[in-house]
Amino acid sequence: MSSFVVDPYTLEALQATLAGLAGDLSSMHGTLHPPEGSLGGGSLEGDIGSFLGAWHTGIALMEGDMQNVVERLGQAAKAYAQSESLVSGSCGGGS
Repeated sequence: MSSFVVDPYTLEALQATLAGLAGDLSSMHGTLHPPEGSLGGGSLEGDIGSFLGAWHTGIALMEGDMQNVVERLGQAAKAYAQSESLVSGSCGGGS
């Protein structure tokens, strides 16, 4: 017989870790802005500007996806904790 074990506390820890990473991604938005004219030419600066625009779009998409995962992990942890409590209570082992 196979068993499947889910630890709500581990889900909560993973949720907290991913929330921290999402915060780190969010803070990265403002870190890549070289001063205008400091890179040696309009063409290069235009290319870097295009890259940074795509970078920021990608970071924003990843941040949104991570926030969704964080929310779902929280919901899963809560559901598993409630299930565990109900099962424990019905077996006479809980409060």
